[in-house]
Amino acid sequence: MLHGLQHRWYCIMVRWSDRLLKESPRVGSVRSATDLGWRILLPSRLRQQALDSVSSIARDLCAGDNPVSSGIESIWDHSLGYGSAGIALFFHYLHLSETDPGAANWRDRFMSASTRAVARQRMPCDLYRGIAGVAWSWKHIHRNLSDEKTAAAWAEIDQTLQAWMQLRTTPAELFEGAGGLCLYLAESRGAQAEELLGLILSKLERDAQRFPAGVAFLMSPAMRRHWVSNFGQEPTNVWKISVAHGSVGCLGGLAAALTFDLCHERSVRLLKAGVEWVWSHQSNGLRAFPEMVGADLPSRTGGWCNGDLGIALVLCQIARRLNRADWLDRSLAIARSEAAVRIDSVEENNRDNYCLCHGHAGRGHIFNRLYQFTGEDCFVEAAIYWFEQCLALRTSGAGIGGFQLQEGFGREPKSTRGFLMGASGLGLALLAAATSVPPEWDRLLLASTS
Repeated sequence: MLHGLQHRWYCIMVRWSDRLLKESPRVGSVRSATDLGWRILLPSRLRQQALDSVSSIARDLCAGDNPVSSGIESIWDHSLGYGSAGIALFFHYLHLSETDPGAANWRDRFMSASTRAVARQRMPCDLYRGIAGVAWSWKHIHRNLSDEKTAAAWAEIDQTLQAWMQLRTTPAELFEGAGGLCLYLAESRGAQAEELLGLILSKLERDAQRFPAGVAFLMSPAMRRHWVSNFGQEPTNVWKISVAHGSVGCLGGLAAALTFDLCHERSVRLLKAGVEWVWSHQSNGLRAFPEMVGADLPSRTGGWCNGDLGIALVLCQIARRLNRADWLDRSLAIARSEAAVRIDSVEENNRDNYCLCHGHAGRGHIFNRLYQFTGEDCFVEAAIYWFEQCLALRTSGAGIGGFQLQEGFGREPKSTRGFLMGASGLGLALLAAATSVPPEWDRLLLASTS
């Protein structure tokens, strides 16, 4: 059933993609920093380095001599998180920055590759690996286009996602589950979006585990398999708090979808209960939150996907959505503490990692977003520090734009193209730091809910 709906949606999108490639007008326009309050972060000494790096990344991504790396990028090579849909997003913002006259053509080529891949391969439905992510990118890039054909396309995709959301095995988390689907809904606002949000809420209400302090959500089947492979036994009474695979990411996605009147009261009720559970596990130790609840594992410094910084960022956005000044104060206090962290405190295997997901670019962009919101010196200083660490990793002639992913644990450096783990995500973060174009793409990180 899912694949048939997938194919009909693809046929409509391909017709639109082909039309866009042939037409000269380009969607999107530059909006000034004065209009939206986005300030250039980097001082001149670093800004030119960042823009040079972005140009090199773009050049190498266009060259075609950087094959898709092994591992997850080769599996999901047309996805938002790891493949061509995320690369299209990079070229879209390069186009908006007006620093590369050919960026729009490459954006449309990579976006077309993703829409065509929907018919050629069976994709999962989630945001970062699958159909919802390709649809999110298309909608974000072509947001000003709407007619009966595109309306029909969104109706088809919504039917596919409704079927997926009714499966018992669909998890609550942001990365591969309902939380990410909320971000798709917030972006698409399709005719069936409110109905789909109602299904998501029903699922989350049904799956939520209730505690005196609030509610939490079970780990996904994928995370449980990961646990078994690492610890040799099925996890019981264990919950994750983190953004990518834990309760915070699911709650952040739900907060982003707080735009539908009929579901608003239910959403707020679930959000409040979920956030209270998270706060109930805050400690006064070196790390504000444990890596796991119910398991004695060391907390990681992490970045966006794991660790206190990503959690604080998302809790800050939820607090703003719900007008909770007390939650906002608490989350910003954690973020200020994280702003003092330097590279020697990061896990050794992660000290040479530039990526957006859990590397230097992710930390830099989070602090940039916090600086844009608060104007606080500690955040601008931390953002500049982490972008300096990023740029210091560049080696002329290596990888993509001079950058190779260093994952540690004895693994060889590799060239990666994607949004979460590769050069296109780094390029987006550098553009946000070096230009006045507001990075609306970072809704994918729950860094902004506007």
